[in-house]
Amino acid sequence: MAEKQVERKITGMSAEDLPTITLGIPTYNRAWVLPRFLEAVEKCDYPKQKIRIVFVDNFSEDDTPKILKEFKERLRDEYESIVLISEKSNIPEARNICVKESVGEHLLFLDSDVISPPNTIRQMLEVFSTNPRIGIVGFPYHCEPMTIGEKMYFSKQPRGPHVAMVIGMGCTMIKRDIFKQIGVFDSQYLADEDADLTVRATQAGYVAMLDPTIQPLHLTKERLHGTVQEIFGGIRYSFGGLAKYHFKILIRYRPRWMINKIVFYLTMAISTPIAVVGIIFQQALLTLPFIACAGVALFYHFPKASGRWRIINSILYPLLGMSFALGILNQTLRYVFVKRAASNKR
Repeated sequence: MAEKQVERKITGMSAEDLPTITLGIPTYNRAWVLPRFLEAVEKCDYPKQKIRIVFVDNFSEDDTPKILKEFKERLRDEYESIVLISEKSNIPEARNICVKESVGEHLLFLDSDVISPPNTIRQMLEVFSTNPRIGIVGFPYHCEPMTIGEKMYFSKQPRGPHVAMVIGMGCTMIKRDIFKQIGVFDSQYLADEDADLTVRATQAGYVAMLDPTIQPLHLTKERLHGTVQEIFGGIRYSFGGLAKYHFKILIRYRPRWMINKIVFYLTMAISTPIAVVGIIFQQALLTLPFIACAGVALFYHFPKASGRWRIINSILYPLLGMSFALGILNQTLRYVFVKRAASNKR
């Protein structure tokens, strides 16, 4: 990546000198949250004439098109432009439409159920201004109240902006030059298209930054309630959705990391029932593999959090890791058998 001059600082700049930003907003059946989302967009403390908004609606069956049309008619003269597009698309295809319709130096992706604070654009541009190699800046969002998984996640985050390997696109700004160099989102991914793009961008020499000092609010219709439900829900998701979505990314970009991590947590998963048998029949040797794995997990996870979350992370992350490893093993076996079946047909 060609080095550029350090970007201009945002603080103190006049409205005329601020860069033009595009907001890319894929949406589908979000009438229940759109009024609140659009209110947050309207409250953004960035000059509206420097903002282009691109909505991509996947032919919503509720009042989403009506709400977006009213928003455009009411504010079309205040913004640089407001574009409404209705097109049958999955998430990466919708994001690619936003890329195609974008203008300016940066494209800010917002999920239509994520409520971002007014200073989102300015804060992101400030992070960009610290290093010309930064190509992606994201804000991690959370539910209200936070789930146990979110509390675990945020307890391990550094206090300020830091380099991240993977960033979701719920509230994330990207330099548009990235798309010229590495291409757009891969539409084969029904999820994790953001992880794929982040990895490709970092491989091309860009830096991805995550700033947990700003935490947008993620609104959801339904969610698990209660500690036990949330824990088992996280374990189930780690085995199912997370493993399914991450499998292609890991096998494509990080096979060595995947093998090392999965082997460790599979060993832990296998040694857990053996240790239980060892305790029941008072066979200490059977517990040693599990004790060794638990010790490594504790050594790895304990220092990464603070306060009571140190011990909670040290217990729950290994549980999630074991379920994720089993899920990856399940996906790997499916992948092998499907590939073998396809070759037999030939």
